[in-house]
Amino acid sequence: MVVKKRSLGVTVFGALSMFLGGSMLWGFVSEFMILYLLDAFVVMRALAAIGFIISGLFIFQLHNWARLLFLFLMGLNVYTALHGVYFGTPVAVIPGKEGLYVPMFFLIALLPFCITLYFFTRPSVRAQFLR
Repeated sequence: MVVKKRSLGVTVFGALSMFLGGSMLWGFVSEFMILYLLDAFVVMRALAAIGFIISGLFIFQLHNWARLLFLFLMGLNVYTALHGVYFGTPVAVIPGKEGLYVPMFFLIALLPFCITLYFFTRPSVRAQFLR
C-alpha cells in the first residue's frame, strides 16, 4: 500500500470544507429550515452542505474527485450569492442593511472561490491528488 503525503494546505482546505458543510447543516437545524425543504433553493443548499462534508473527508485521503467536488461547490456558493444580488434576496452582512450589502455578500463569496481555485489548480497540489 502506497501512503500519499498530504501538504498542510490540503489539510487546511479539507478541514475548511468539513467546517463549511457542518456549519451549513447546523444552520438548517437551528433555523428550522428543514420545514422549507420544498423550496428548491433550500434543497440545493442542503445538498451542498452534505457535499462539503463528503469532499472534506475525501480531500484528506487525496481523492481527485473530492478536489473537483470542492471546487464545484465553491463555485456553486458564488452562484447562489450572485442569485441573491440579481433577484434581491435579502442577505445582509450587517442586519438591517440588506440593499446595500447584497453586492458585498457576492464579493465575500467570490474571494474564497478565487483563492480555492488558485490553490487547487497549482501543479504541486494537483500532483498530490494525481499520484
